[in-house]
Amino acid sequence: LLEIESFGGIRMARAMLDDSEMIQRFSFYHGRRSRALIDEWTSMWLSLENGNWEIKEELKTIQHPLCLIQGDNDNFGTFKQLEITSELAQTDDVEIHHIHDCGHIPHLQKSEEILKITIDFITRLLQE
Repeated sequence: LLEIESFGGIRMARAMLDDSEMIQRFSFYHGRRSRALIDEWTSMWLSLENGNWEIKEELKTIQHPLCLIQGDNDNFGTFKQLEITSELAQTDDVEIHHIHDCGHIPHLQKSEEILKITIDFITRLLQE
């Protein structure tokens, strides 16, 4: 499910290793390990760029309801990935939410909207 767009975002994140201001901002969430975290995360994903890593078989094992959420400006994934997940999962209970004007961290960037989506999803499940 990795696409060209995903690798572009990962390469952009890798460039943050040279941006001390960005490292400082990451430190708010990840502390002193921010630089190492970015380095290890991007190195791992970029090592797969020319490989055959695939997760589709694992997606076929999902049998529980899914609430899939992604921002329309996410640099690390596309809506196509959500659609493929929805198609492969072994459940008919899938909600897909495209979050407008949002990047990779919807729970922080659009917290009220994500909270409402989450509450509505869980409430519906509890009522079934």
